[in-house]
Amino acid sequence: MEKFLTFLLHALEQGSLAPLVGPDLGSIGVPDSQELAWKLSHYAGRDDLEGTPLPHVLDEAVLDLGRTEVIRFLRDEFLNRTLSPGSLHRLLAMLPCRLYATTAWDGLFARSLEEAGRDVCLVAESSDLAYCSPGAIRALALLGTPDRPDTLRLDQGDRKALVDEHAPMVEVLRQAAISGVALLLGYKADDPTLEWLAGILAPALDEVGGKAYVCLPDADDHLCRRLEHKHVEVVTASPASLLEPLAEKIPTGTFQPHAVAKDAETAGRELCLLRRQRLLEEAAALEKQLAQLQRDLNTVELQITKYGLDVPLHLINTRDDLRSRLEKVQHRLEEKESEAERLDCNGGSPEPNG
Repeated sequence: MEKFLTFLLHALEQGSLAPLVGPDLGSIGVPDSQELAWKLSHYAGRDDLEGTPLPHVLDEAVLDLGRTEVIRFLRDEFLNRTLSPGSLHRLLAMLPCRLYATTAWDGLFARSLEEAGRDVCLVAESSDLAYCSPGAIRALALLGTPDRPDTLRLDQGDRKALVDEHAPMVEVLRQAAISGVALLLGYKADDPTLEWLAGILAPALDEVGGKAYVCLPDADDHLCRRLEHKHVEVVTASPASLLEPLAEKIPTGTFQPHAVAKDAETAGRELCLLRRQRLLEEAAALEKQLAQLQRDLNTVELQITKYGLDVPLHLINTRDDLRSRLEKVQHRLEEKESEAERLDCNGGSPEPNG
């Protein structure tokens, strides 16, 4: 891990780190890809799609409802609500990168860059590149943005067409990957978007023998091999374990040359507060998981009571498994809450990661 952090820090110093941000970076009150897929499947009246990754739900929803109705759903989710960037969005916005890309529709990443005082040029289609000022940070919205419905790339056909219809935007991304370091964060292992992105980058990386990297704590060996075949190396670390140490090494005042530089104590306090926010975000996600597990357990226990003394073995095993998982998630939740409470952000730098 330390070697990889040194590698990323060198890329930052060279101005060649290009983060690609997915929809699962985390923020309280913002639906992740799994929750959005669940909401859309119910909106489309397709309960049979429950548990299906978002790209597949989008394919089916477009067929069942039509593009206009799916776009209306997305706009209601992301434009008609007040959403705030998460701690990891803000940490990424602190890094001295010149190019970012995202496949999320929540708009949080671009907002975090603006809140950090950076001059951002949001590129939702190739024609937007012509309007980026020379010093602006380019943020590529690879799947478009809900406030510009004509840019939204919803289904598999839209995604395949991206390479041909918006070749200049794709070329910007590929050049960043081969001349620097492309780092993917905020994706889950079962998200098909990962392999779609790898397929976009692969031809350019193959020409130069280069690599991109994805931060994926829950990757299995099979997924690692498939991604490595497309020149994407899996780093089995959490995004926070990479971004927090990197942010600690970034000098303050990087993006606003006329701003008053912050002292070490102020910078340390800000990083500590972001770490606390991250712990609370993780605790909120665990609370959701805990509630779902409890609902599942209640359902199984109700089924068991109907059998009396002659309970099928598979129900007993399912109940025991759910109880074990509940206990583990509860323990992790208590750890996150305890760690957040122990942080003393008035005392300067954040405590090191446990």
